[in-house]
Amino acid sequence: MSQAQSTLHEPLIDISSRIPTLNPQVIIDKSCCCFNIATFPEAEMTLCNHWIFRPIKPTIIIFVFLFVFALSLYDIIAFSDILDQFHDHHLKFSYAWVAVGLITLIFLFMTVSYFGVLCIGPGYLPYNWSQTRKTELTWEETKNSFVVYKEQVEFARAAERPPRSSFSISARRYVLRADHFCLWTESWIGLKNHRFFLLMTFYEILFTVTFICVHHWWAVYFFSIHYSEIKRAANIVQIIIPLIITVALILVSCMAVYHFFVAAKNLARNLTSIERFKGIKPSDNEFDKGCFNNCAEVCGKKIFCPLWFIPFFCFKPLEDGLYLDHASFNSTL
Repeated sequence: MSQAQSTLHEPLIDISSRIPTLNPQVIIDKSCCCFNIATFPEAEMTLCNHWIFRPIKPTIIIFVFLFVFALSLYDIIAFSDILDQFHDHHLKFSYAWVAVGLITLIFLFMTVSYFGVLCIGPGYLPYNWSQTRKTELTWEETKNSFVVYKEQVEFARAAERPPRSSFSISARRYVLRADHFCLWTESWIGLKNHRFFLLMTFYEILFTVTFICVHHWWAVYFFSIHYSEIKRAANIVQIIIPLIITVALILVSCMAVYHFFVAAKNLARNLTSIERFKGIKPSDNEFDKGCFNNCAEVCGKKIFCPLWFIPFFCFKPLEDGLYLDHASFNSTL
């Protein structure tokens, strides 16, 4: 947040009378094919579709999980032939490939969910929504929907906004049904990507459990049949790396379990973390429509509920995120 604040520039002229229509002085459009890309030198940022481009952390996370996934496949295939409980070679072969298929499917679901959080985003409104009342923006309008100057920040914070929307200085605009900022994805979690955040944490937990389960081949190989070979340098590396990865995955899964249950509880009661922080109790929540209806509001039509758990399907939330029929709600959230 401090970095974003440091790149908010003072205007070159008095703009107090035209803040809502002020545009960045320099925008370099680098759009290519289906990717809308623009660079804002004044704000020191790059926009890719709706996402403010912060690729370092997501890239590192994806490559780390790719390495863990590749290690899992290697260990399953390389050590599965030492399972003595299966005397039938074909049965051993089938068992190994079932494990490969299972961990591959979970990895794909987890990865797609991760990119769903990034690519779909929480849903945004321009900082000058109180003047334009626009929710669907063209690419040209999107490029001018961000705050660049400090006066624009003050205007956005004080201006009228839809209930449950929050102005974020890191996102430089309003976030629809803002819940929290996810450090793992460098993205806000809100109306449109809340479902993908739940799926991402859920499948990360399953991935860790599956990783540990399939490594019983590795454990059998080193700690029973070939225990005498552990002291060899190459084997020491093969032991240490999986152990370190297992500990790291367990730690990540502990955080994932916490965030999954918090996000699921919030979804079931139609509350956000910001609203809980503001002291709004579930009993005072006027948005609560019942657990199933609350889930459908974010995840899509009820008829598709069996498919909510599959990240390859994208369903439009039943709510547009404006909640304008709830005028009594505190719009300063």
